[in-house]
Amino acid sequence: MEQLKSLRDEFYSSGNMDYAGRYIFTGYRTDTPLSFNESVNKQPEGYPKYVITEQNTIEGFDTVNYTDIGGLSGLSKDNYTEGKYDPTVAGTGMTEQDILNGDIHRMRLSYDKLADVNLNMKVMMPNPADPNGPLVEDTSVQFAPDKVSYGADPNPYDQIYAANTANPPEEKVIFVPETGELLFSDASYSKLENALATNPDGELRFEYTKDQWENGDLRPEHYFACEATTKNEDGTDKTVTYNAEYLTTGKNKQTIEYDVGYNQKIQVNTTADEVFTHNLNRDIEDLERAISDLEKIEATKKDMEAVYKGMKEGDADYTKVKKQYEAAEKAYSHIRENVHNMYEKLIGRSQQYLDDTNIAVTDNGTRGQRLQLIDNRLTEQKTTFKTLQSENEDADIAEVAIQLTASELTYNAALMATGKIMQTSLMNYI
Repeated sequence: MEQLKSLRDEFYSSGNMDYAGRYIFTGYRTDTPLSFNESVNKQPEGYPKYVITEQNTIEGFDTVNYTDIGGLSGLSKDNYTEGKYDPTVAGTGMTEQDILNGDIHRMRLSYDKLADVNLNMKVMMPNPADPNGPLVEDTSVQFAPDKVSYGADPNPYDQIYAANTANPPEEKVIFVPETGELLFSDASYSKLENALATNPDGELRFEYTKDQWENGDLRPEHYFACEATTKNEDGTDKTVTYNAEYLTTGKNKQTIEYDVGYNQKIQVNTTADEVFTHNLNRDIEDLERAISDLEKIEATKKDMEAVYKGMKEGDADYTKVKKQYEAAEKAYSHIRENVHNMYEKLIGRSQQYLDDTNIAVTDNGTRGQRLQLIDNRLTEQKTTFKTLQSENEDADIAEVAIQLTASELTYNAALMATGKIMQTSLMNYI
């Protein structure tokens, strides 16, 4: 895990490469690095504060596998006799049947550790009165996500799982600030999917606040429409709005183009979103949380296994310990399988990230080849013009003078002959 995190840090740090003091991957903001550096820690608590509007589509959804471990949380060899862990008591969730596993629909935002304020979600659709104009909010499809802490009891995943298994299934959306996730019950996801199925040009917008930053975090102004607030030296707030046009034009790339010929332009930069997306970091964070869950349930399983194997059938609490151990073993099996699947997915996604990087390198090489062809053509045109100029301007002076004199004599002789002819008239013959 530490090696993956080191690789991630090195990957994102390469996004701060510069040429002649100008950052390469930051679009028009060549004076601003791609990610925050250590100076971000010098800002007062809660600064810089970004209000971010993240634009996405239904394709941005994925599923997260979740195991409901019932009442196993905190169980160990030291407290297994406590009443709250008694599997014979209804509602403690300590039996094998209480361990449930399933997939939950999720929209993973680009950042975690978000501010503990509500998230605003909008479903945007083309305006029927102006299909080519800015998108407008579809008020017929609205969601008001509940803000639930990751450590709440019941936790947000349990609440979504309960909504899915209710009869009838409930519509529920939960925003988890600590993990930067929006969890959708099956009913809520189906409602959203059906609304966007009839209009593939629809868009989802999520407005949230983040005021905790660390060295290496990608700066939002290079990716999203956002509003940043920092502290001036005199203690007053300074607020700057970035990329507001993303919300009206839909354009979210800051390409730099140079004129390289008559009515010809060529892109000269590679933008951050082509290579340095947030997905790699978020994948590793997901895996890190899953491994943490696995370590916790593994410790519980080992404790209960030791207690169970130290007993004989007929001993006091033998039946209870057996049920506790079986529940822990089932939960461990589900979570371990999920971690295994996540590793497999990360390998595939890492290959995709590598492919994206190779595509960006290829595009850059293609632009270089195109520029070379333009340079060759312009060089040929320059040579042609110089040849014409030489033929017109680089003549031998003596030869030109002789030709001019000969032409002048010929011209004068022609004038004299014409004059003689015109002097003769009909009167000369009468």
